[in-house]
Amino acid sequence: MKRKWILVFVCSLLMFGANFAYAQLPSSVKMGVATPLTGALAMNGAEVKEGADLAAELVNKAGGIKGKIKIELSYADDRCSPTDAVNVTQRLLTQGIDYYLGNYCSSAALATMPILATDGIPQVVLAYAPSITAEARTANSVRIGPSAGWQMAPLAKYAIQVNKDKTFAAVAVNNDFGRAMAEEFGKAAEKLGGKVTDYQYYPFGADFSTYLTKVKNMNMNGILVIAMGNDTISFTKSYYELGLKNNIYGGDNFVDSQYVEKQKPKPATLFYAELYDDDSPRAQGMPAPEPWIKDFVKAFQAKYGKEPTRNNVWGYASVTIVAQAIEAIGTTDKKKISDYLHSGATFKSPLGEFGFGWCGQAHNRSLIGKFEGDKKFFLKEKKLGDDAPPDACPPKN
Repeated sequence: MKRKWILVFVCSLLMFGANFAYAQLPSSVKMGVATPLTGALAMNGAEVKEGADLAAELVNKAGGIKGKIKIELSYADDRCSPTDAVNVTQRLLTQGIDYYLGNYCSSAALATMPILATDGIPQVVLAYAPSITAEARTANSVRIGPSAGWQMAPLAKYAIQVNKDKTFAAVAVNNDFGRAMAEEFGKAAEKLGGKVTDYQYYPFGADFSTYLTKVKNMNMNGILVIAMGNDTISFTKSYYELGLKNNIYGGDNFVDSQYVEKQKPKPATLFYAELYDDDSPRAQGMPAPEPWIKDFVKAFQAKYGKEPTRNNVWGYASVTIVAQAIEAIGTTDKKKISDYLHSGATFKSPLGEFGFGWCGQAHNRSLIGKFEGDKKFFLKEKKLGDDAPPDACPPKN
């Protein structure tokens, strides 16, 4: 009888502990979302917001994280500017945010990371510059997007080993993002027996005719172009006007809404790297996307009446990854959430299933695609670049 009462007492303590822990959970958490909502990349930022709104709505309708914690989103327009990013981030901090989702642009992310590190606010970065998870990394930040090397290496491999192109001219936007992407493509190309023999960096919103006239006179196999927003369209216009026939290699900005909706016709010579498998037609033998990605697409279509883009995915995935971390460890403690994000635990999102390395880099990969007419078509699955990218994280000191 005594043993029975001891067992009842222990069970009661366990139940009390569980109920006490549940009672300590807040009724809501506030996530600050910093993204360009005005300016040249306003469409991209608006799509990030759509995805984040859907994620918060679905979690809250289901009762919240752990059946209790509702998600509140607070938006800030960083305009992809380091100065604006710092200002709006400080404003978000005064609002008492618990977590920070952003920034969309590398220069903005590099400006906000030290500020958020001071307060230990967990940060999910979208931008691609390698330094974000290398010399500039912070213990509270992870990057959900690929490092520049991880997106450019499989693209270079496809260009050299499949298309048999060996020499390239690079034309890239003159910011942290553009320079990093061009340099990483060049590094991967050299390892694979190719070479970028000329780098040109242009200011955002430039006329490409001068840059491409130089390329035309260089007798290159391929052109690497790293452009954002409507610059992808301006590049294509000059490419057609100069009668160029070179293969074009670009990042996933070529599947942003600006290009997909406005650019007609699209070059059959364009090849791009893309992280988001949206179930587009694909080469024979390529696997279909995971079932939960299709569920996301259905939910997005039901709310917005359109197909989701990779920018919608960024917003949705950033919110749900933080929610999954809270759900898994049963606390909203900022330090513990940051530690869990860096622990190697896996998360499910429309980008697939992956975890983060010790430096905060997501272990994700890019597909290779092209356009057939106006429709996307995937050529190679994400495994193509497994032997080509640089290490996900720098060596530990």
